[in-house]
Amino acid sequence: MKKPPIGLLPKKYHEKRVKYERFNDVCGAISKYYNDGLKIDIAWIEEYNELIDSIREYEKESNSN
Repeated sequence: MKKPPIGLLPKKYHEKRVKYERFNDVCGAISKYYNDGLKIDIAWIEEYNELIDSIREYEKESNSN
């Protein structure tokens, strides 16, 4: 008997993965600019703060399940 193909990753898990990837990208950019003594774009800091809130919410949800 042939098994069905793997379906689509649930949307909430996809969004979570994308946010973690973006968080890592933002952190990397901030770190590089900081280490080179360059000004860090305020938009990056604001995005970092938004992403860290989202990630903490995901972790809170994971810990409650």
